[in-house]
Amino acid sequence: MVCFLTQRFFMNIKLGAFAVCLVTFFSQSCVDHNLPEPDVEACSATVSFSSQVNPIINTSCAIPGCHNGDNGADKNWTIFSNFQANKADVKDRITRPPGTSGHMPAVGSITQQQIETIVCWVDQGGQNN
Repeated sequence: MVCFLTQRFFMNIKLGAFAVCLVTFFSQSCVDHNLPEPDVEACSATVSFSSQVNPIINTSCAIPGCHNGDNGADKNWTIFSNFQANKADVKDRITRPPGTSGHMPAVGSITQQQIETIVCWVDQGGQNN
């Protein structure tokens, strides 16, 4: 009888330890993949594509070997409809931490203010304004 109780006791300890390990694993693997949004203040004014976003594209994105058409017509950001159709992907890629897979721009960098400008434009509907 003592052997049975001892065996059952250790079985409960093993199950308890397993449960603790599982809880720890799942709690540690839960990561918030949402990147911080820009300040609400930064998006309070309407962002203009032609005067604010397009200059960023022309100097940092639509450069030789990147989004100037060299990598396919659909990746040509000098064509508004192409950029607008990919605005959510652009937002995702420019807000990724530098050095992570898919971060843009691949060559050079853009400032936090430029990132916020593009993000606000996307969040405001990506208008051709």
